[in-house]
Amino acid sequence: MSDSTLKSRQSFLREIPFAPLETSETSGWKDIVLHQHFLPPNEIYMPALDEHFLLVTMAPSIKCENLNSKRSKPITFRQGDVAIAPLGHSQQWRWLTDYDALNLFISPYLVKEVSKDLLKGDSDSISLMELNGVAAPLISSLSTALLHELKANFPNGMLYVDILTQALVANLITAYSTRSYIPGIKLSQPDQKYVHDAIDFINAHLNSSLRLAAIAQACNISVSHLSAVFNQIVGMPVHQFVMYQRIEKAKILLKNSQKSLKEIASELGFSSQAHLTTNFRKSSGVTPDKFRQVI
Repeated sequence: MSDSTLKSRQSFLREIPFAPLETSETSGWKDIVLHQHFLPPNEIYMPALDEHFLLVTMAPSIKCENLNSKRSKPITFRQGDVAIAPLGHSQQWRWLTDYDALNLFISPYLVKEVSKDLLKGDSDSISLMELNGVAAPLISSLSTALLHELKANFPNGMLYVDILTQALVANLITAYSTRSYIPGIKLSQPDQKYVHDAIDFINAHLNSSLRLAAIAQACNISVSHLSAVFNQIVGMPVHQFVMYQRIEKAKILLKNSQKSLKEIASELGFSSQAHLTTNFRKSSGVTPDKFRQVI
């Protein structure tokens, strides 16, 4: 099927007569869009899209029929079950009960980039499997974590969204692609330098909205490689390290300056004073104001 015959996510969603309960469309996410939909029983045709589609069941159960099959019979999706429609695959379903699910649209570019360190061969030929109603607890939990971040207005920052996205796509690729998986990234001397470069970049840009892709680009390695080696060498994911550095620098400013919490939050890349206070209390057990009073 040529690219010209593929439909966009937007054109497909315009055919759904109900607005999503939640959407990440305007949240600044990179190469992934999440919608939470609650729909009454209905028949839905999804054309061949120019993105990969992932469904994660939220309801205790959803009964449906796959109308693509000549001998269609009811299927029950249980909570946490997933379905995958790879790029270019159309599907038609009839939902016999209320539809309560997460719909994730994942760009082929993201799948290609994440696959470079995970799969053997040419990453341009990566293809996900078409699946219906498979239990996938890890993919379900990562998708749900993305939903929680969206609903809570990103308490852990956009870098955490990047980490969740990378982990989600990596699990899709390793478990549900048609290509051979390369086990484990082996550490080497260059990896030590990459991590040192990443830490230098992070410390130089703590006042900005750090994104995983920008850190990886500064180190001249892929995002998935950076995530793997950083965790192994530093002992924590990138987003946790960034938050740790921000909290430690906040302590220094609280101790040695008269800057307001709003000023400190802005200087260290927190989205707001409340974001600083929430994460400071979580890390230190006290609020910034209390910390300043007792030092």
